[in-house]
Formats: sequence, C-alpha cells, structure tokens
Amino acid sequence: LYSFSFDVENPAKHQACPASKLTGSGCGNYNGGAAVTETIPNIDAGGTPAKKCSMFIETLDMTTKNIRQNSPFPCTLNTIFVEVQSNVDLIPRCTPKVTISGLVNTAGPANSVIPIEDRTGAML
Repeated sequence: LYSFSFDVENPAKHQACPASKLTGSGCGNYNGGAAVTETIPNIDAGGTPAKKCSMFIETLDMTTKNIRQNSPFPCTLNTIFVEVQSNVDLIPRCTPKVTISGLVNTAGPANSVIPIEDRTGAML
C-alpha cells in the first residue's frame, strides 16, 4: 500500500464532484506495461464511501439575513444595521462581496463600499 497526500487551494466558487482518476504505467507485466487508468472512489477519513467527493466545493448561502434601522423619522440621521451569516467562511483571499440593494430615496452616499468585519472585529 502506497499512501501520500498533497495540498491544493480550493476555488472560490461552487464546484460539483469532478471524476478523480489514477493512471499508472511501466509496472512489469501488468497489462503489458501499458498505461492503466482507473476511477478513484471517494472515501471519508473512516474509509466509508464519502457523502461528498474530493474537490466538492460548497455553494455560498446566506443563512441569516437581517436589516433594521434606528430612526423612522423625517430628516434625522438614520443608521442602517445589516447582519448576514453564511454557511461557509468568507475568506479575504477569495475577495468576498456582499451587495445590499433596494435602499432607495436616501439623502446619503450611494454606491459606497463599506468594510465588513466579523463579530470579533476582524476585517474581511
């Protein structure tokens, strides 16, 4: 039994299960030394068939979405509070982007980029 591992960086977007294949050649008389390609079954760490395959990437989903304001009165400063939570971590190197739209008829900045931080204060 030969065993090895290697690190890869997952893509930033959802990916379905690709077919993993293994090719070997030059192995004595097996198949006359010609290249042999076989599909590799996906198993989990316990050795049972995996529910999700190698290189499966989750689809981003916002599991919590809340928006509220602190003032409903005309001509007052109104702070908009937005809370979102996703099913996957928003990792800065994936350049996550959250867009809030539909806040119309305001007298404040439009098309602004606002930094986002998690509950610990870490910036995304």
